[in-house]
Amino acid sequence: MNTKHGLLTGIIILLLLVMALPVSAGLFEDDEVYYSDDHPNMIQLGLDETVTLAWAHRAFGDYLIRYGVDLNYWGADEEETRTYPAPDTTLFYEGEGHDYYTSLHIDFIKPFEPYKQVRVYVGGGPFFSWGDRETRDKVLVDPDYGLPDYYNKYTAQNKRAGVRALVGGEFAVNQRVGIFFETGFNAYMQWSEYDTYDRQVLYNPDTESYYYGDYSRESDYSRWNVNMSNVMVGITFRY
Repeated sequence: MNTKHGLLTGIIILLLLVMALPVSAGLFEDDEVYYSDDHPNMIQLGLDETVTLAWAHRAFGDYLIRYGVDLNYWGADEEETRTYPAPDTTLFYEGEGHDYYTSLHIDFIKPFEPYKQVRVYVGGGPFFSWGDRETRDKVLVDPDYGLPDYYNKYTAQNKRAGVRALVGGEFAVNQRVGIFFETGFNAYMQWSEYDTYDRQVLYNPDTESYYYGDYSRESDYSRWNVNMSNVMVGITFRY
């Protein structure tokens, strides 16, 4: 998670806590259970590098079945100067890009000490995700080279299908509101497609002039991956 993502996550979680604490005032007594059978359903909003929205319901006793979607979007503009010694060229790049990611998942969750204020849970289930990334660089060429400006472009498409194992904890503010954290491991097959177009400035010593060399490449592959999830923090509403 970069600094901007971390700051945004912190601000949103702080706002969620500010909203949740007034709701908790006076809604339960010390001897009352924190997870009531009267509220078998819940909605969760979680944040890490993605925004997660999930709905869950109690099933098979204390077990939970949760259906969720993860959403992520990244967009950036940047400028860069690159110098190439052979030939001796200096190019100015104005880049822009975006990256989006969507994931659907079903989790089967088992909480321990399910009626305590603080409870730990484990779980897991299948997921499927897809995403797209595109970057585009506008290259501003020095007029002394006698060449027009041009664009480089890179695109990537990824699909993933697999399973994940989860471990988390939750603190009940009251019977309806809770704060949770969660992490885990993912094992999945990934299918990727890449398309690259790149233009480079080349030098012809015979004519003592610059010219363009165009390069393009398409590739695709599939592979197995295992990785650890980021720590997600969020809020739970029960009804």
